[in-house]
Amino acid sequence: MTENTVATVIANVVFIAMCVKLIQELRKFLEE
Repeated sequence: MTENTVATVIANVVFIAMCVKLIQELRKFLEE
């Protein structure tokens, strides 16, 4: 595994985490 691959994986994990957080916030907003 090269450094570039590790950086890509980390970027993907961060991106997915941000999407999940956004979806949770949207769901909370819609439930009110």
